[in-house]
Amino acid sequence: MAQDTTGTATIAAATSTVDGLRAIELSYRPIRSTADGDVLFFQSAMRLNGPTLGVLAPEDFMPVAESTGQAFPLFKLALVQLAQAVAKFRAREISFSWCSLAIPAAALGRLDCVKTICELCETLKADPAKICFEIPQNALGDTAAAVNVGVLRKKGFHFMVCGFDGGGLTQIAELEANFVMLSPAATENMSGGERALTCVKTLLDFVNGIEAEPIACGVFDDEQLKTLHDMGCYYYAGAGAGKYVAERYVRRRN
Repeated sequence: MAQDTTGTATIAAATSTVDGLRAIELSYRPIRSTADGDVLFFQSAMRLNGPTLGVLAPEDFMPVAESTGQAFPLFKLALVQLAQAVAKFRAREISFSWCSLAIPAAALGRLDCVKTICELCETLKADPAKICFEIPQNALGDTAAAVNVGVLRKKGFHFMVCGFDGGGLTQIAELEANFVMLSPAATENMSGGERALTCVKTLLDFVNGIEAEPIACGVFDDEQLKTLHDMGCYYYAGAGAGKYVAERYVRRRN
């Protein structure tokens, strides 16, 4: 317990003394078409460079950041970096519809969430249509978050629920997200026979039924990609689609 307390205190100190964009690192992986493998979107992953703890993943620092009020400042720093990366991708003539960024629940439910995002994107000259915010599981069922999602969608931003495994059906339907990414566990047993395929199709049918677009996540062979496409899933991410890389390594050949 003492180690946990010390670690939490150190993470809290790191997230409360963020100095510019150097503390935040975003990496990017492609989301591809199940039909032909073309890159259609990019998904980002955020890391925090802690001065004593090294590079931290969101699951390691975001709960602490949310409890100490630092989640929104970190998100704003990440949004600046994402907007800059999107501009660089476009300058390299990389074809993509949008690039995603995880938005913490504590940020999505704020009264000033919409105003802050819109003003920041206007300052950065960032096109809302090129940005997709990833909705965390702990934001499902949050009325304020759902309202902000609706307002931001009308302004052109996209939204994606990640890690869908069949839970929270009502909350996901109420959010009216544009995309829903299935958890890797939901599709890892696709080769397990007719029953496994039926389970996957049930999830895909639900997502399509709420007028969102499903994205599979995992490692798929050509036959499984064809099966996913035939079942109404036109996009996939995961190790087979491409790993996370720094912005400077994202090129047209990816």
